[in-house]
Amino acid sequence: FIFLIVFTSLLLSCREGNDRKIPMEHICIPFNQIMTLNVGEGELIPLETTDESLVSYVTNVEINGDELILSSGNSVLKFDTKGRYLSNIGALGHSNREYLDTRNMFISENHICVFDWSSHKVNFYDASGKYLSRIDIQPNDEDIYPSTLYKLNDGTFLSNNCYQGSDVSTPAFSVFSPSGELLYHIKGLKKKDGTTHNELRYSTSTNTLLYAEAFCDTIYRVLPNEMKAVKAYYIDFGEHKFTEEEKSGKDFVDMCAYSNIENNIKTKASTIYCCYETVDKMMFVFVYQKIHFVIYDKNKHSIRVYRLEDKSNRLNPLLFAKYTDEEVFFLCEDLENINNNPVLVKMPYKTIF
Repeated sequence: FIFLIVFTSLLLSCREGNDRKIPMEHICIPFNQIMTLNVGEGELIPLETTDESLVSYVTNVEINGDELILSSGNSVLKFDTKGRYLSNIGALGHSNREYLDTRNMFISENHICVFDWSSHKVNFYDASGKYLSRIDIQPNDEDIYPSTLYKLNDGTFLSNNCYQGSDVSTPAFSVFSPSGELLYHIKGLKKKDGTTHNELRYSTSTNTLLYAEAFCDTIYRVLPNEMKAVKAYYIDFGEHKFTEEEKSGKDFVDMCAYSNIENNIKTKASTIYCCYETVDKMMFVFVYQKIHFVIYDKNKHSIRVYRLEDKSNRLNPLLFAKYTDEEVFFLCEDLENINNNPVLVKMPYKTIF
């Protein structure tokens, strides 16, 4: 009788453990079923070009009420929802109120938070752009410093770390306290080279961040609460993937050169980035001749793949910039006005999926 009780308890424990373990999902890209998404049919938001609002490459977009907050190069700018320039948030400089290198920014409790990589600090501004306070990322014995920084639901910060060199095993991600002290490292991912991934998307609804390495078909899920990163999705490009034999012995620079061979541009899919997930959906962008946008339904295990194009040939899609429950924003280059700022395109989510 005692043996039966123990056996049953162990069996139930194993089953509960298996239930908690979420296996990596295998997602096949249906190249014969790719649809075209005409970004020209969306609502165009030309970002106004002035001497104060020059935008080069947009690293992230946040929506704060009826305003758009963008980080670009070393600037953080505010536009209205029609793209009219409103103001800059903070300014370049060495003072406490200023910043030198804005790797990313985020909205937290209606405050605009700007991470300055050069000074290892986070500046906080109110919605109008008035400086409020700062947090310094404290020096630590392991010389861990963020390359980009994300505010987590519990007030701590998730850092995508600066590469420390080939002679050091650099954790890809760490967690810092609300006051800037290093707390712990995320297990399961190490930095393999000095390349950065600025197009990371932290999800407040799931408290996760998805991460894809260059020329790798695996998307990792960073789980701050569990202090680990796991393999979440394997993206199967089938005959269009770079094989392990092709990647063997090549570093990032070598792979970039190899992928730019004319035949590989025409036949290979690569560069998974802008990965993001909600409770029900997962989405990302990859390159196969042109930019492709993928939406995966996590409940139905169904996938839709869209080749981003503009039938008028005015817009050149660059990346997936922002997702809300109602809309998806894409960043595009305006080919008719290449000296002007990029264009945001807003498309209702219901027209896509």
